[in-house]
This record gives sequence, C-alpha cells and structure tokens, in this order.
Amino acid sequence: MVRYSKVKDCYLIPAAPLTLESLQLQMEVLGVLIANELPFGYLQKKHLPNRKQLELKKTKESIYTQVPEDARSYISCMVDLILAYNYSHSTLQTYSSAFIRFLKNFEYRDPKTIENGEIIPFLASIMEQGLSASAGHTMVNAIQFYYHNVLKMNQYTFKLPRPKKEKKLPAVLTMDECLQIFQVVDNPKHKLLLLIGYGAGLRVSEIVTLQWADILFSEYKIHLKNAKGKKDRMVMLPYSIVQSLQLYKEMYNGKHYVFEGQFAGEPYSTTSVQTVMRNALQKSGLSKKATVHTLRHSFATHLLENGTDIRYIQQFLGHASIKTTTIYTHLTQNAIAKIKSPLDILVNENNKKKLR
Repeated sequence: MVRYSKVKDCYLIPAAPLTLESLQLQMEVLGVLIANELPFGYLQKKHLPNRKQLELKKTKESIYTQVPEDARSYISCMVDLILAYNYSHSTLQTYSSAFIRFLKNFEYRDPKTIENGEIIPFLASIMEQGLSASAGHTMVNAIQFYYHNVLKMNQYTFKLPRPKKEKKLPAVLTMDECLQIFQVVDNPKHKLLLLIGYGAGLRVSEIVTLQWADILFSEYKIHLKNAKGKKDRMVMLPYSIVQSLQLYKEMYNGKHYVFEGQFAGEPYSTTSVQTVMRNALQKSGLSKKATVHTLRHSFATHLLENGTDIRYIQQFLGHASIKTTTIYTHLTQNAIAKIKSPLDILVNENNKKKLR
C-alpha cells in the first residue's frame, strides 16, 4: 500500500478514510496529532486498493523487470491473457517466470520462430540440470499455454514429454509434537493463528485472509470464501478456541481481518505466519522439519487416525479429487499398527479351534 516517490522525495499512501484512521491510531500512541488539510470529499474508499489488486500489480512489475525491453511485448501478451482469464497472482508468477526462462534460453527470440524440434532438447537440458518434476510440469504448461492460447497455434500440437512426478509423502507431526509447538508460543495472536491453522486444517493463505464475518460462532463453523481454485467451503471451528477467539477480538478490537498486519485493515503477511511457525518449532526443540502447511497435513492425518471418513476430510481440505486426500492413508501410523496380516488371523482362528 505504501510506496516511495523519488520525484516527491516522500512516501505515498492511498487517500482513503481507513488510511487516515490507521495513521491517527498509530500516531496517537506517540502523542503526535495529524492535521487533515485535504479538500472536502478527497478521502474516498475507492482510493484504497484491495489485496488482489496489490498482489497482481506487484507481480506484474516484478515480471517485467526480468525481461529486456525489446522482448517485453512477448511476455506482456501472456500476462494480459492470464489477467483476462482472472487467474491468481501465483499462477501469473509461475507461468510467466517459467516462460521467461524459456525465452532466455533462446536469447529472447520471437516465440513464433522457435520450433518444436528446439523445445524438446531445451526441456531435456533443464531436467538434466536437476529441475524437479513439479517445476518441469510448470514449464511444459507455460509453453503449451503460450503457443495454444496466446499465439493461437492450435494447428501445432507440441508433443512435449511430461516428467514423471516424485511420489513424496508430506511431513506430519504427532499430536504430542503439535502440543509442544503450541505450548511454547506466548503471544496470543501468534498462538491463535497456529491453533486455528491446525484445528481447521487451513492453508497459510486462508489463515491471513480469514475475516471475522467468515467465523460463524453460533454454528461452530468457518466459511472460507474464494479459497484455492476460487472455491468456497465450510470447515469446523474448534470448540476449544471459541472463547479465546472472542477474547482476542475484544483485546485487539478486530473489525475486518482476524489477523491484521502492521496497519489496521491490512491482513497479516504469509511470511510473518511462517516466521511464527519457524520460531515456535525451534523453541520447542523438535528436530523435525515442519511449516504451517505441515499443521494442515497433521490435521488430516489425525482425523483419519480417529476414524473420520476420508470423504469428509476431502471436503474439509477442499480437495477436488479424493485421490489427493488418499495420500494421508499412508501416514496414519495408528491405523497401520492395527492392521493384521491375514496369516496372523488364520493362525489365531486355528489356535482357537484347537483350544475348543
């Protein structure tokens, strides 16, 4: 929201009522009074950029700085189309960055002049350099998107090889390890954001964009709006944190976002949440590697271990396919320990017959 102007040699902030209110709150603590000498009606809510607008603008600027000026027209066509399709800023970033790497390899030639026979050796070379399968898929998707959607070269079907994905199991914490992490966090805000992340199985992006209006206290539910894939979903609001949430709201006088950032009306950053988790993990003394997303994996695994139907877990996590959720069946140690070999069952039944 804030940017520095070299021309005016000062910091510029949006001319909106909420901005002035935030400034007054910040300066009140320091005993500094703010005199508003702006023309009548100058402060308007429309001047306050929303989160999506800021993220897209920042991402777009970052993309263009990576490309020489004479090649920007190639990437700008892709950027405009992704924005027109209303894709997220993360999709814009990953697709554009991948395609910029592709262009750089060919010294920023006009993509129309790059033939299929040149693309295959390029993909082979980047995979040979140790690129992960996931990054390889992104590269292939970005190339296909550009040639099919931007250049409309549908008459050319690029038979691009798809790298085989590594089947890695996500890291999971035990319930005792989760408790260890929560117990070492003293800051109420920090503790609560970790508790709600684990207790409701939220992504880090869902934690920071969570609004008070989304928390249905009377129903013990959280209504997540426009989450990953632009989908809404309902998740549980743990009974154990309802009172803490209400006290926290009174303490911090929350109006919009549950976890506000440095300035009022601004959400907490995902980087800050990850820092909270990293510090808590270090303080707990656990040797496991874990992030905020590990709490989400742990949430799903612990539900499965306690006998929750996997279809409900799929809904809680917001997975489009049940196949994504079934990975947690490989992580439920309690359930695996209870499974008996058919041979053991056969021998036990035979022994019972002998005793009879």
